[in-house]
Amino acid sequence: MAFSTLIALAVICIFACGTVRSFEWDTVPDPVVYACAGKTATFPWSFRPKPDDKLMDIQWVFEGSFVSELLASLTRNIFLPNPTFSSRLGHVTPAGLIMRDVTMADEGNYTVEVNVVEEGPYVTHRHSVYLQVGDKLMTRDGTLKAKQDPVALWDDTKGQWVIRLTCGFFTFSGQPPIHVDWTTPEGDTTQSKDYSNGHFQLTLPPPVEGGNYTCSIPEQFLPDVCVSDDHHGNTAVAASVLVDETKVRLTLLEVGQRVIEEENRVIKEENNVIKEENSVIKEENNVIKEENSVIKKENSVIKEENGVIKEENIVIKKELNDTQTQMASLTHYVDAQNEHLTQYVDSKDENMTQYVDAQSDEVMTNVRRLEYKMTESVEMLESDLSLLSSSFNETSKKSRVQFYALGLPKSCSSAEEALTFRKAITNQGEHLNASTGIFTVPYNGTYAFFVTIGSWNSKGPKSAGAFLVVDKTHIGLGFTGYPQGYHWGMTSFNAVVRLTTNQKVWLKAASRETECFGPDVVSFTGFLLTFDP
Repeated sequence: MAFSTLIALAVICIFACGTVRSFEWDTVPDPVVYACAGKTATFPWSFRPKPDDKLMDIQWVFEGSFVSELLASLTRNIFLPNPTFSSRLGHVTPAGLIMRDVTMADEGNYTVEVNVVEEGPYVTHRHSVYLQVGDKLMTRDGTLKAKQDPVALWDDTKGQWVIRLTCGFFTFSGQPPIHVDWTTPEGDTTQSKDYSNGHFQLTLPPPVEGGNYTCSIPEQFLPDVCVSDDHHGNTAVAASVLVDETKVRLTLLEVGQRVIEEENRVIKEENNVIKEENSVIKEENNVIKEENSVIKKENSVIKEENGVIKEENIVIKKELNDTQTQMASLTHYVDAQNEHLTQYVDSKDENMTQYVDAQSDEVMTNVRRLEYKMTESVEMLESDLSLLSSSFNETSKKSRVQFYALGLPKSCSSAEEALTFRKAITNQGEHLNASTGIFTVPYNGTYAFFVTIGSWNSKGPKSAGAFLVVDKTHIGLGFTGYPQGYHWGMTSFNAVVRLTTNQKVWLKAASRETECFGPDVVSFTGFLLTFDP
C-alpha cells in the first residue's frame, strides 16, 4: 500500500476582539488530528462560557489546498451542515464535529468560531487544528526500514558511548500514538517510544551483542498507521538490521581513544592557559608593587611637607605671641604717657590745655595706626596658615587618584564600541564610571594606565583588539589573534601620559566588524603618578 506524505501543521490560534477571561476551552483536539482514509475523524472541541454570556452562533470552516468553505453552523441549537458534507458530518460536544468516511481531499485546516456576547461586546473565539489523512503505511515510501547509525553516540544518561539503531522513516510530525518492538538476536523483545526525526530509536550500550535486530509495529497499532483492514492489506510492518559485533566493538574502542586524545589535548591547552594567566598575575603583582612603592614615596613626601607646615605653625604662633607682647608694651607706654601728660597739664595753667590736647590726639592717632598695622599683620599670618593647610589637604587628596576595573558584561563588541565593566574593584576618588568605562581626569598631572585583554574561541575563532583613547586620540593598542580549539589568547599594554583636568580616557573595541573578548580576564588600571600644581 502506498502512503501519502504527511506534512504536520499545528496551528493553535485563540483570537478575541475583547477580553477572554470570561471564556474557557474545556477540551480541544491535538494540534494535528490523524485519520485513515475511509475512517472517522473526531474534533472534540468543548467550551465553558460564563452564565451571563450569550451564545450567538458557532461556525466551522475548512481550508484545503485549493478550497476554503463553510462546513456547518449552529444557531439556536439547530445544526446546519453544508449540503456537500451533510451525509458525513455530525455535531458532538458543545462545539465538536465528527467526519465519517474521510478521504484524502479532506486533509487541511479546520477552524471552529464561537461567537458570544460578553458583558456587551461581541467576541469571537477561534481554535484551529490540521487534519492529516493517510491511505497507506505512514512512512515515506510505504515500507519499514531498520538501520544502524554509522558512528557511535554519547549517552548522557548512561555516561558512555553507545550504538544506535533506527526504525522508520515515519511521517508523523509529532510524537506518534504508537510504539515499536525491537527483537534482539537472542529473541528478547523491548519496546521503543524514543522518537525523533521520523524514527524510533534503540540504543545498545557495550558490550554489544552481534546479530539481527528486528523492528516491528505491534498488531494493536496497525489501525493507527492505516494498515488495519483488508482494503489496505500491507504486510510491511517489520524490518531487520545486521549488527557486526566485531566492527561495533572496534568503533567503540576508536571513539574512546579519540576522546582520550582530545581530553589530553584540552588538558594541555588548559595548562598553557593557566601558565599564561600565572604570568599575567605575576606582571600585575609587579605593577602593584611598583604602585605601592610610588605611594610610599608620596606618603614620605607628604609627611615631610606636614613637618614643614608644623614648623611654620610654630613660627607663626611665636610671631603672634611676640606681637601680642608688643601690643601690651605699647598699651602700657600709652597709659604712662597719658598719665604723665595729665600730671603735666594739671601743673600748668589753662593756656597749656590746647597744646596738651593736640599732643594727646597725635599720640592716639599713632596708637590707632599701629593697632591697625598689627591687626593687618595678624590677618595675613592667619591667611598664610589657611593656605598652607588647604595646600596640604589638596596634596593628600590628589595623591589618592587610582582605579582598577575587571570584567566585561558581554563577550563580543562591535567596531569602536566603548568597553564597559561589571565592577570597579578599586576606585579612589570615584573618577571612573564602570557602567560607561570612562575615566575623567580630575587634576593636571602625569598618569599611568595598564590594560590586559584576552580572546577565547568558544563561538569559533575570534580575535580581540582594543584601543586606549584620550578624548578622540588613540594612545595605545592591544591585539590578540585567532586561537584554535579551546585556547586563550592574552596580551597587555600600558601608557604613561600627561593629562589635564576633565579629559576623558577609555577603552574601545578595535576597528574590525566584531571583537570578541574573554570577558572575565579583561582589566583596566590607572593612577596618578605626579600632579602639576
